[in-house]
Order: sequence, then structure tokens, then C-alpha cells
Amino acid sequence: MKFLNKSLINIHKYIAVIFCFLTLPGIVLAEKEIKITDPSSVVVIVNRDSNDIAFMDIKTNKIIGSVFLGKNVNPHMAMMSNDGRWVVTGGTRSSKAYIIEVATLTLAKVISVGFAPEHLAFSPDGRYYYQGSPDDDTVTVIDMTSLTQIKRIPGFAEPLNITFTP
Repeated sequence: MKFLNKSLINIHKYIAVIFCFLTLPGIVLAEKEIKITDPSSVVVIVNRDSNDIAFMDIKTNKIIGSVFLGKNVNPHMAMMSNDGRWVVTGGTRSSKAYIIEVATLTLAKVISVGFAPEHLAFSPDGRYYYQGSPDDDTVTVIDMTSLTQIKRIPGFAEPLNITFTP
């Protein structure tokens, strides 16, 4: 029995060392699998009650994959960036913005925004993502280069639509 206990302790030590190695910053152990090579070939579908964003192949009508955003998120709408790199959505229950990397179908960033975000838009150059939050009368501006919130603009009256003119 003593031998078994010592063996288990040693195994736990090795696992701890391996875990520390795997989580060291700057070490890439595996590249992300590319799931979408042509963003124009997919339809983005918001599944509000299952808290995910699905990606469907236009030609086959089959789901390529989906990205689960978390419990009680309730995404309202989604939009793909002009370059096809990102899909963004706001979670009306979580009061957060979700940024998905399209090629790998991975959740790249979650950012706190105004209360109950709904409608959104990208700036014409794709540099900024504007997220409207009608329940607290704000629009949040997110820089798509750094994936950070740069500004929250108050003073609106239920901003339900954000549109840029050409």
C-alpha cells in the first residue's frame, strides 16, 4: 500500500510539472484547426436559447460548427467583419460582447459592454465594432485591432440600430 501511495504522489508531481509546462506563456503546443477557409461560404446563425453562434455551409446547408458563448448569454444578433475574420455578437443577459475568430470557430474575446446589448455594426473600414445597449442608452466602441473597449458613449434613447453611410 505504501508503494501505491508513493506512486500516486509521484504521478501527481509529474502531472503538475506537465501542466505548468503546458500553461507557460508564449509556448504554442498546437496550431488551431482551420474550419472555415472561405467566410463568404457560410451563414451565421444566432441560437439565442442555446447560447451559441452556428456556422452553416451555404452550398450543403450543413452546420460546420458552432461556438458556445456561455450560460445565460442570450445572443441577440451577429455580424461578420468585412474581411471575414471576425463574427461579433452581444449577449443580452450577460451584458457582454463576444468576438469569434471565424477561421477556427473559437471565442477570441469577451468584453463587458452596456446593459443588455442588442444591435451592432462595424465601421466601414472594419477597425471598430459598435455595440448598442438600448436598456442603458449607450453605445460601446471596440477596437478590432487590440480587441479592447475604447469608449462607451452615453446619451442615446434606446439605440436599436447602428448604420454607417457609404
